[in-house]
Amino acid sequence: MSFEFKLPEVGEGVVEGEIVKWLVSPGDFVTVEQPLVEVMTDKATVVIPSPTAGVIVTRHGEEGDSVKVHAPLVTIDDSSAASAKAPSPSGAGTGASTGSPASGPAAPSSGKSAEAKAPPKSPSAKAVAKAVAKAPARKTVTGAAAATPTVLGHSASRVGTAAVAATPVVPAHAPNNGSPRSRASGGGVAEKVLAAPATRRLARELGVDITQVPGSGPAGRVTSDDVVRLSVLPGAASALPTPAPLYGGAVEHEAEASLPRPSPVVGAGVSLAPFTDEDEIIPVRGLRKRIWESMTQSAFTAAHFTFVEECDATDLVALRARLNARLEATEPKLTYLPFIIKAVIAALRRFPMLNGHVDDEQRTFVRRSDFHIGIAVASDRGLVVPVVRHADRRSLVDLSREILRLSEAVRTSQIRSEDLGGSTFTITSLGKDGGILATPIINYPEVAIMGVHKLKKRPMVIEGPDGDQVSIRQVMNLSLSFDHRLIDGHVGAAFANTAIALLEQPDRLIMEMT
Repeated sequence: MSFEFKLPEVGEGVVEGEIVKWLVSPGDFVTVEQPLVEVMTDKATVVIPSPTAGVIVTRHGEEGDSVKVHAPLVTIDDSSAASAKAPSPSGAGTGASTGSPASGPAAPSSGKSAEAKAPPKSPSAKAVAKAVAKAPARKTVTGAAAATPTVLGHSASRVGTAAVAATPVVPAHAPNNGSPRSRASGGGVAEKVLAAPATRRLARELGVDITQVPGSGPAGRVTSDDVVRLSVLPGAASALPTPAPLYGGAVEHEAEASLPRPSPVVGAGVSLAPFTDEDEIIPVRGLRKRIWESMTQSAFTAAHFTFVEECDATDLVALRARLNARLEATEPKLTYLPFIIKAVIAALRRFPMLNGHVDDEQRTFVRRSDFHIGIAVASDRGLVVPVVRHADRRSLVDLSREILRLSEAVRTSQIRSEDLGGSTFTITSLGKDGGILATPIINYPEVAIMGVHKLKKRPMVIEGPDGDQVSIRQVMNLSLSFDHRLIDGHVGAAFANTAIALLEQPDRLIMEMT
């Protein structure tokens, strides 16, 4: 008997997931709790196990497709005949394999068999969570699919406002028939536009009729980038070519490698050179797709303004050196980030309107009493933002230990879903690559973010009792972006100066921590 296994609830508030990688094919025999598919949600990438033994009949969706929670995911034939296809553990073929739902002989042809077996129910969220928890750590993130993080970027980098706005408009690899309403599933007007809830919300906020947006996703699905493209090209709804998703890397499937090459087009002031056989059309998937969507949403929702100021960290450098010299061998060395987190928390206490997130649909701000600080960590797949929970309750050493754990988990693709999401303020440290200035993009729906730049020795004029003197100081730039819809310029500047003053006078910072 066949039954449809539906996508279970794999996390609180999760309404859909993206199929990242199928681990089984039609005709494969699977055992109980055998991994079926990797699914990426807004919180994490998880491996969904099989609830029963049987033969895979149908996979409801392709890699890159989105599946709603409680929608069919895979059809499994768990009848006695299907289960009998499993190899015997001893290789003798003397019976059904261990774990098969039917261990006895086949029912007689008369139809008077034993009581008919009802199809198993889809497992509950708790059952799936338990199965995922028992799975090896590698199942948290596999291959190119990292745990779905909170993601962010900088407008000075490849991912951000400039990257979205400057992406050239090119025709899709599938013809559009000249009408935005035409979809791959048919040649006429689509009754329902395929689009995620976040994409529909973005369209409403930008004043775009989503039915007039050509979709570039699977089966003509409209993505947030499609909406943004149309919003910046007013009046082009009927003539706008469908964009081809591009990102550096290798083509993942042979079918994608054989996609027809788009012709060069001149439209909206953009002229493209002719394509060659060496050019590639590469779909954006997995974590990079999440970054793409998050950056688009933040850049075109929050009204960014950035405040930049330098911080004389000379005394902080000396304090850190003294404290590290006193640490036990088993204790992690202190970086500058724990001190910065403590300074940010002290400033947030004085400016609580920066600690929380916005609800654009309700037009409200949720001010949080807890301090959950997101820290941007670079990985080979993109920036991931794990969260230091209750950072105000942690000591400097405890903060250093937690930061080390989270950073290592991101870099080794072992980050847990409970370590992601729910931050109230984010800090992104550019470290040695900090440069002079970058404008960080807000980790939406938060309202502020701090960017920390490279620490350098610089000559500075120091006012002293004997007059002005030129001294070599340890200086770093701090750039903070705020959502101007809620945070006025003078408030953002005052917040930044409060944090900087504490970093410049670390004795005061220590007093704030007690």
